[in-house]
Amino acid sequence: MNSIFIVFTILLCLSVVELLNKNNNIKSFIWVFASTLILFLLGFGYKVGVDWVSYKDNYGSYYIGFEPLYNIFSSFIANMNINFWVFAILLKCIHTILLLKIFREYTKLPILAATIFFSLTYPYINDVLRQIVASIVILSSFLIYKKYPSLI
Repeated sequence: MNSIFIVFTILLCLSVVELLNKNNNIKSFIWVFASTLILFLLGFGYKVGVDWVSYKDNYGSYYIGFEPLYNIFSSFIANMNINFWVFAILLKCIHTILLLKIFREYTKLPILAATIFFSLTYPYINDVLRQIVASIVILSSFLIYKKYPSLI
């Protein structure tokens, strides 16, 4: 728990530097540093939160009563002999990277946006894998639309 507050304090300090600094090289450097901190704390969470127990228990089963679409997706991944924790960490890393990319492309102060996101949604990232899958689809569509607007 202390690591969360330490990282939040570091991100808050980096946000202040981002606000006060005009040098793009320094802003780029602190962006990479802040993104790495967020990715390691959010993406590589192992046994963080409480919902992972039920996700792990249902991983690879075809029990339709537990989030049917997520369960079909996780069963497909499990049939490829991918460990649950590899699956969960990959989902969280992909989601975090997509969010960071959106912050970088769509905001003037991406470190501040990432700091606010980190402070408000830390429990969300670590507990609800089925929403992370849906969020990955939505975030990907934003990035695809920006790159290929005529596609939609």
